[in-house]
Amino acid sequence: MQDKTTRNNTIDMIRFITSILIVFIHCPFPGTFGQYCINLGRFGVPFFLIVSGWFSYHPNKDTLLSRLRKKFFDTLKLLGTVTIAYCIMNSIKSVVSGYPPYEWIGTYFNIRHARHQKSLNH
Repeated sequence: MQDKTTRNNTIDMIRFITSILIVFIHCPFPGTFGQYCINLGRFGVPFFLIVSGWFSYHPNKDTLLSRLRKKFFDTLKLLGTVTIAYCIMNSIKSVVSGYPPYEWIGTYFNIRHARHQKSLNH
């Protein structure tokens, strides 16, 4: 029997693979190959969430709440970092392409785009 503190590297590898598949949803390849990648990525989302949720669970309520709080703030920090990097990258891309940096903001942060994103999440 394995010790409970031993990390399961197989599960970590599967989580890594499914996270790569999830990236394929957001950065699709063209053609039939791209459709296969998107379909595999759609499998990866629930699998990744189930496995992550399983390992987040702890029978002790105090330990569970402290772990969830820590994971929430860690995720919030990561989201902030990625958002800042994304904004910097798109600003540089706009300048290199000859467009003003604020132009891409108007294409992504508007009511029509928000409605489209909302429709994808239902």
